[in-house]
Amino acid sequence: MGRFVQGIAGTVFIVLVAEICAGCGGGAATVVQQPQTADFPVAVSTSAVSISQGGVSAPVSFSIIGHNGFSANVQITFSGLPAGVTSNPASPFTITSGVDTAVNFGAAATASTGSFTVSAQGVSGTLSHSENMTLAIQASSVAALPRTNFVRTDSTPTADSPSSEAHHRNIVYDAAHKYVFTANAAMNRLEVISAVDQSHVARIAIPGVTSVDLSADGTTVWAGTGLNEIVAVDATVLQVKTRYEQVGISPLPATVFDRPEEVLSLATGQCFVRLRQSSSPEALLALWDPAANAMTDLTPAAGALFQNGLGPMARTGDHSAVIVAANDSSGNVAVFAPNGVLNTGPRSLVSGSISWVAANSSGSRFAAVFTVGGKTQLVLLDAGLNQLGAYASPEIEGVAFSKDDNSLYIAESRVGAAVITVLDGHDLLPLGEVPGVAIQGVAARIEDVDETQMLFAISNRGVSVIDAANPVTLSAVAPTFAAAPASTPSEGPSSGGTLIALTGQNFSADTVIKMGTQLAIKR
Repeated sequence: MGRFVQGIAGTVFIVLVAEICAGCGGGAATVVQQPQTADFPVAVSTSAVSISQGGVSAPVSFSIIGHNGFSANVQITFSGLPAGVTSNPASPFTITSGVDTAVNFGAAATASTGSFTVSAQGVSGTLSHSENMTLAIQASSVAALPRTNFVRTDSTPTADSPSSEAHHRNIVYDAAHKYVFTANAAMNRLEVISAVDQSHVARIAIPGVTSVDLSADGTTVWAGTGLNEIVAVDATVLQVKTRYEQVGISPLPATVFDRPEEVLSLATGQCFVRLRQSSSPEALLALWDPAANAMTDLTPAAGALFQNGLGPMARTGDHSAVIVAANDSSGNVAVFAPNGVLNTGPRSLVSGSISWVAANSSGSRFAAVFTVGGKTQLVLLDAGLNQLGAYASPEIEGVAFSKDDNSLYIAESRVGAAVITVLDGHDLLPLGEVPGVAIQGVAARIEDVDETQMLFAISNRGVSVIDAANPVTLSAVAPTFAAAPASTPSEGPSSGGTLIALTGQNFSADTVIKMGTQLAIKR
């Protein structure tokens, strides 16, 4: 590629001075050259750059060649970059005179195609020069990649899901604001993540936070804690608005349940609360009225169900009902109305402990995951808790219904590989599979789903976002990355391009790798 340099012409002043010498026969001419000013041109290794949508350019070299002793640093700023196109290093950046700086240009998958003129302006003090180049964005020839992603929050599996306690909700999706709220018990904060680009929107300090749910009207995020309070967060301004201190319930002498670990919002404005003892993992189901900050013990409503405390529970998408499971191997489940009245059950489904329950948007379907003989089995139920189908799996890590009720997503572990199985939400007919996410051997646990079939799951040290929009039939041996660190080097400069070797197995020759939003160049 040629190098195009903007030349700076030196200026020479010539002064002719006539001298008259007494006794001389003629005059003499004297030439005086004024000092030249230090300056620089901007040099670029090519005048034309071409990128495909979702791709990245080859490195383009920018440099400054000092004239007349110029040796200062120069700040380079790009103007005219079309929307969706960025540079690495990002504009503006500084380069040193006489040193080449490699710049990569990347185009988002949604960047507009066409030809654009980009100007690179170099400024140093009062000096300013620019060089133009043509940037061509071409239509991508690569099929749309899955939107699966991972957001690090520094959470820990032991804090997110204590082994001695039944599962409680860690994530809720806010469709109005396109936010994902997640309770980070290890860091004592509520994480707010953008569902659009997975960026961190906010971190809200809530000591002892253990669960999260969204109110039926979408205005309040309810956070349960392992302390003595329930916290209300404004879903729009993302700030704590009220803290409700709990005195607890004493159903038996010298026994106090006062830790509101899980709060599920109901259509009535009230909430179901998993109220745990401070010195024991045993919990009871309570109906809480925020207006009066009053708790009602619901154990008498289903004594057979709660003989050993409260197991996992889940509300319907319309906040009109809650399915509740026993905390033992009886296999009992029941459905409660928002006013705390028992709707259906208790009913024993399968003899075994229940690790997960899920409800669809309307309450027409429920799902329960049983562990029997070391293996898991999912049972699909109708509104009357009648069994409609069953699905067996070596290990189920989470379950959730789609927003339209048509799909049921199951997170599974198969021979060390994480897989999301997609079943028909009405009759469990298999619809396909998508790759799951396992971080250092810890499989992601599905908690919620958005309207585009993006799954939000608690993962090791963060939140996994899994694209389940296009289920297929996966090969028997799924591609997997090696244990961390899977990349060599595992860190390095982000500018100029870095050669990275990724270690794994079972990848096909046409595998596409993305680094953030940019496609990696395979060599």
